[in-house]
Order: sequence, then C-alpha cells, then structure tokens
Amino acid sequence: MRYDITAFPAGSQPEVTAVLTGTGRAPHLHGSVKLYPWIKGTLVKAELVNLPGDCVMRIGGKNGAPLFDARSNDGYCFTAVYTDRFCPAEAVGESVFIEDGDGVAGKGNCQFN
Repeated sequence: MRYDITAFPAGSQPEVTAVLTGTGRAPHLHGSVKLYPWIKGTLVKAELVNLPGDCVMRIGGKNGAPLFDARSNDGYCFTAVYTDRFCPAEAVGESVFIEDGDGVAGKGNCQFN
C-alpha cells in the first residue's frame, strides 16, 4: 500500500524528539529527529548539520536496525521517512545514533515533548 506524504496534517506537533550532538569524531554535528504518529507507525523527520559524510541513522541503540541513510549534502541532511516498525511512544528512552563507516558520529535520546 502506498501513502501520500502530502496528506500529513500541516502544523502537526511531534510526539517525541531527540536532540543530537556530535561525538569527539564529529564535534560540530548537531540536529534533531522528530517522531510523529501517522497511519500505523511513525513519520520520522531528521535535520542534521555538519555531518562528516554519508551516515546511517539508528533508533534503539547501536544494535538497532538502520532506519535510513543520512546522505550528506555539504554536511547538511534533511529527510523524512515513514516506518511501521514502531510508534513514537515506543522510542521514548531509546538512543538515536548517527554512524559513519568509522563509528558513532552523533547521538541523542528520544523524549516526549
């Protein structure tokens, strides 16, 4: 089944947010990941600045399944993806990791708004 992302209600507030900061490998990386309840899962919106290159984002710890690739455009990435793997409330307390080929470049924790 296909969903029309343009049908997502404008002005919706995220249920869960993670503020990301860089590690020693990428100290200037920062951004946010916002989780919105939608359909039977979650719309994930991420905005990242100062990425060290192309990265992968994981929610649920370093062993969590990759959620999406964060492709860097001169260090900037904005992306939105729908997943039915979890609902926003299930991510509360979980870590968000931004990883490149050499390890963790940034991280944050999911919290209710």
